[in-house]
Amino acid sequence: MAVDTTRRREGHLYRITHHTFCAVYGPVRSWRYGLSLGIDPIGAVSTCSFDCVYCQLGEIQQKTRDRQLFLPTLRILEELHAFAPWEVDVITLSGSGEPTLALNLGEIISITQTLTEKPVGVLTNGSLLMQPEVQEELAIADQVAVKLDAVTRSTYQRVNRPVAGVQFADIWQGLQQFRQRYRGHLAIQTMLLTPWSTADQDDYIARMQALQP
Repeated sequence: MAVDTTRRREGHLYRITHHTFCAVYGPVRSWRYGLSLGIDPIGAVSTCSFDCVYCQLGEIQQKTRDRQLFLPTLRILEELHAFAPWEVDVITLSGSGEPTLALNLGEIISITQTLTEKPVGVLTNGSLLMQPEVQEELAIADQVAVKLDAVTRSTYQRVNRPVAGVQFADIWQGLQQFRQRYRGHLAIQTMLLTPWSTADQDDYIARMQALQP
């Protein structure tokens, strides 16, 4: 029997039927990049290394930092063909969780770029950026937006609620490493839920000046 759930992606409500989940959705108007066609490499079950208090998906169903294959690349490619001729500004990997958890992330990015001849972006929480293979796969993308909601461990834990083993210091170190190798368009997105102290604001500014997103 089909089970319908209503979720929100890129600010738009959508309904999925679990046995007919479509990995390609949109296009939708994105405040980040213009008209965006979305690719969800995660699937119907929300899966993430964070469980952010403001997440549009609600409580994350599967919390993990372990990479795995969720949807075969061939399936995504077939669904992408249905949206030709791709009259959009960008194709964005996001959706039902953290896209870098998908083991075929790099393959999806490369095939999408070749097939559509459109820029491909990835929205990530940066939790896996310490892994060299994740850096290598993300570096293929034309645009990468990394979440950075805090500059202190306490705020990071309270707002992003990461799974065990994901540390703010590691995320920042991985982000710095990625910045050194990445030649595409890097953006930082930050959600402010409460006023920051002057010290935290100064810390954030210094980090951004060093990072130069």
